[in-house]
Amino acid sequence: MQKNSVIAYTIIAFLALSIVSVIPPCTAQGTPALNIATSIQPLAGIVREVGGDQADISVLLPEGVEPHAFSLTQAVIDAANAADMLVLTGHFVWEEELANQTSKPYITLEDYETLGAELLPLPGHEQQMLRLPSYDENLHGYWLLPKNAIAIANATRIFCSSLNSTYSAYWQARFDEFVSKVSEFEEFVSTQSLIQEFAGKHIIITFPAEAYVAETFGLDIRGLLMEGENIFISGPELVAVETALRNGSINLILASDVARLQTAGEFAQQLSTDSGVPIVWVQTVFSDLSDYIGIMSFNLGVVSTGLAGGLPPGFNLLAISMPIIIVAAVIGAIAVIELVLLLRFTRARD
Repeated sequence: MQKNSVIAYTIIAFLALSIVSVIPPCTAQGTPALNIATSIQPLAGIVREVGGDQADISVLLPEGVEPHAFSLTQAVIDAANAADMLVLTGHFVWEEELANQTSKPYITLEDYETLGAELLPLPGHEQQMLRLPSYDENLHGYWLLPKNAIAIANATRIFCSSLNSTYSAYWQARFDEFVSKVSEFEEFVSTQSLIQEFAGKHIIITFPAEAYVAETFGLDIRGLLMEGENIFISGPELVAVETALRNGSINLILASDVARLQTAGEFAQQLSTDSGVPIVWVQTVFSDLSDYIGIMSFNLGVVSTGLAGGLPPGFNLLAISMPIIIVAAVIGAIAVIELVLLLRFTRARD
């Protein structure tokens, strides 16, 4: 119990050190150079890293609406028409309809792939990927993979500069800073992976979007419950999943905010209850956190605590009050400063 508490509060401190992720950023005075509308919140977090104070960013998908089943509304069309450009995933049907109805310039998956983004095969289709030039690609949640987030940010930078070249240097600098942040985060993940032996952990995922979280953290996927929206795995595959959960070979069930809106989420929760294997919920489409690093830090936190046996009873990372986060940020900042000073003192003495 004590170990779980330490891990949980350590994750809070890590999140707090990136305080911009949880406190709305201050905006500069004046009118931003561009108005950008993104289809989902995680894209907004990436775009905000590049746009900074010179981009007014809005999210088109309403909170808590299943993105695969969403139908365009006039409010969403009006919001898109008010933007200078759109940033889309290229996955949802309503995005294509929106692009056709508004005729607004946009960037989408093809642009990101040109700049290095890659799609994983759908879980269970890895051998098909090795045999065939064309295979079933996993379009769900690809924006969570660090290299893909960088590609999206780069496409944003290029397109923003094409629309308003006045701030090209500003957006380039913001992009370079984002690349550094992602690199630092990946180093942190690598450290945590070694400490907690992520490479030796086996998980079941609920929906394909979670595969990109598992890939980022180096977790081994041993099965999934749904191959796509309303597409459950076969009977024999389900039996194999249930057997793995019962025999103790699975360390964690990974579910997501999208799975929570589907029957798969309820099923995953029941499997966790029946088997005693912890279940954790990661963010893939919806988040109160304002940037990519914040979202993925949260995901790392819940995965870490889940693999450690789960959060302490009554502990909810999403329910942490802002004063506690601010206090944790101050304490975390002081700890970092003290560590830097200690290292400098040690080096000077040596």
